[in-house]
Amino acid sequence: MKRVAILLLCALLSITAGRADDWEGNLTFSAEDVAAFEGCMQSVRSAAPQTVGDATLAAARHFVGRPYVAATLEKDPERLVVNLREWDCTTLVESAVALARTARSDAPSFATYLRELSRLRYRSDTINDYTDDGSR
Repeated sequence: MKRVAILLLCALLSITAGRADDWEGNLTFSAEDVAAFEGCMQSVRSAAPQTVGDATLAAARHFVGRPYVAATLEKDPERLVVNLREWDCTTLVESAVALARTARSDAPSFATYLRELSRLRYRSDTINDYTDDGSR
């Protein structure tokens, strides 16, 4: 009975977790970004944060020492860019918040992180030019 419950839970999680290819070409990330994500999730879990704010701080601290660079998101056409290797002031904050939300979620996967990042970065979770005011 316990085995059936575990299998059912795994099946449900695989259906609801989503996949990185859900973005159909509107996504850019590297294997290094996935590895950085996994390392950050371990750091956040080790910090045992009590709030999303604490988890955000733990996620940001994990990346101390990474380089500051400009133009990390400028891609044409617009796409969801994941870059956990280098930062500008905006990408550090939005990534730390998305990572914190992911770590505290029921399904802390890379796909969950992508959804959280997209929700923070784009109005109505629609990948469009970030300057779009949503009136179109």
